[in-house]
Amino acid sequence: MPLISTKISLSDGHILIWRLEESVEELRKNLPDWLDLSEFQRISHPLKQREWLAGRQLFSAVCQRAGFAFQGIWKNPEGKPFLIGSDAHISLSHSEHFVAAAIHYHHPVGIDLERPRPKLRAVAHKFLSDTELREVNGNMDLLCRYWSGKEALFKLFGEKQVSFRDHIHIVPGETENDSWTARVRTPTRSGKAVLRYEEVEGYYLTIAFPV
Repeated sequence: MPLISTKISLSDGHILIWRLEESVEELRKNLPDWLDLSEFQRISHPLKQREWLAGRQLFSAVCQRAGFAFQGIWKNPEGKPFLIGSDAHISLSHSEHFVAAAIHYHHPVGIDLERPRPKLRAVAHKFLSDTELREVNGNMDLLCRYWSGKEALFKLFGEKQVSFRDHIHIVPGETENDSWTARVRTPTRSGKAVLRYEEVEGYYLTIAFPV
């Protein structure tokens, strides 16, 4: 998996993006024998199998960058992933051709990769508020950044019962390169976050941090 460079850096963590070129068989061969494959064995779709294996391999590389050994991943009841044997926070995103992972030593982080595509227009009313729809005004790049931002925020806060339209609200920066701000307010919790974006080979890489 060739490493793709990113301009976004974490002062207390790492971000890695790999171009996904290997087959399921190649990825599985490169993982340690002790890794628990019970979740993988319940996946039937070859693309999903590939993404699962690539994610574990990338987290192994992230842990190596962080200076400790990868021991596997566990998930809480909401499905949010954590590293076994470490208090560091992690997040993972897949696309058709890339897999991205982030690790932060001190606070949660959310990461997402998304490319602008017409399909997003058909579902925009489901994940954008009326104010956000007016802000987007048919702009595909803006629409993609909103979607990717809300995905990253969903991973950051790690709650299943979240409405992207009603519970997550994003305020864009004044210029294209500014960070965006966001508020997540659900029936059980609320929080603020900052979003940072970068274009990576036709995709938006989005990183969400709590404030």
